[in-house]
Order: sequence, then structure tokens, then C-alpha cells
Amino acid sequence: MPTDAKLRWISALAATGLREIEVGSFVPARLLPQMADIREVVAHALAIPGLHVAVLAPNLRGSQSAFEAGVHKVTLPVSVTNEHSMGNIRKTTGQMIDEVREIVALRNARFPHVQIEAGVSVAFGCTIVGAVSDDQTLRMCTAMAECGVDEVGLSDTSGYAILLESMGYDTGIDIDALVAARAILAEALPGEALYGHVQDAGLPKGFR
Repeated sequence: MPTDAKLRWISALAATGLREIEVGSFVPARLLPQMADIREVVAHALAIPGLHVAVLAPNLRGSQSAFEAGVHKVTLPVSVTNEHSMGNIRKTTGQMIDEVREIVALRNARFPHVQIEAGVSVAFGCTIVGAVSDDQTLRMCTAMAECGVDEVGLSDTSGYAILLESMGYDTGIDIDALVAARAILAEALPGEALYGHVQDAGLPKGFR
């Protein structure tokens, strides 16, 4: 996706009322060339008034680069199961806990204004091993809290969680504008199928 289209898309999403956007990932460009422009994307997002700029970083090196780029928040992908962790980031869950501890220590020492979220993947079920118990998920959440992260986010990852009926909450987001922002993607990615997911909460019951 061209960088210019990414910047226009982020601006369009921010204009809908979204106050936090995860704009990309700090990963090696040789592994994921789509993210080679992440610093330019972050700089653009930081210039949008009131926008909380988040990124994903899978390790200490990526997190340090994100901190230095001036992001407001770094999300760390942490899997509940060893199998998913090895497949996703090539580390065991134990190794990832140690990595998170190092990342938090670096943040505390040099970048205290940056928030850290542990994105706990396969929290409700694993694409590789299947069922995941509540105890497994809670153990990982507890480990992340003990590491000193600011937030722990539970990620369904693969659709195992039971979705709630829409609850009628007002999110403050212009849903029509949010859907319309897909036009930028369609233009930038001709021929690609577009899909997305918006949680039921905050939408009118029966919204399609």
C-alpha cells in the first residue's frame, strides 16, 4: 500500500472520532516490507491533534525504535500458548515474559511517558492447540501485570469468543465516516478484497 494512501487513511479514520489508532508495526523491513515506512507513518499520525498514536512491536529492538519515534503507546504481542507464541514470534511464552520485562525496564529508564500494552493473543482459544482455559489466560495476564505493563488487552485472535449483543453505547465515532474511509483502501489496493470487524457494542441492534 503506498505511503501516501496510508497517511490519507489514518487522517480519515481520525476524522471519524477515533482517538487511538494503531498505525503500524516496528518490524524488520526485510521480513515485512509493507512496514518499511513506519517512521514516516508515525510522524504523520503524531501531527494529528488529539490522536493517541499506537504501534505494535514484537521485541526489545522494535520497542526501542518505537519509543525513539515518539509514539504514545506500544502494544506487545504475547500469546497464551507456547505453540502460538513460537509460530508468531519464534519465542516461548517464558522467553516473551522475559522480553516484556526488559522492554518495561527500558521504558521506565528512558521513555517514562510511553504506555505499554500487552496484547494477549489466543486468550479464548488457540488456532493451533484449540481450547484455552481461563486459568491459562489469567496466568499470562498476571505475568504481564507483574512485568509492569500499563494495560492488558485480551485478543480473541481467531473467533473463539462469544460476541455480545449490541449494547447501545455511544462511542462518539462516526460509523458512516468510518465505513466510508474504506474508499481510500479500495483505491490504494485495487483488486484486493476488503474486510473488517467492528465490535457490536456501540452499534444499533441489527446493524449490518
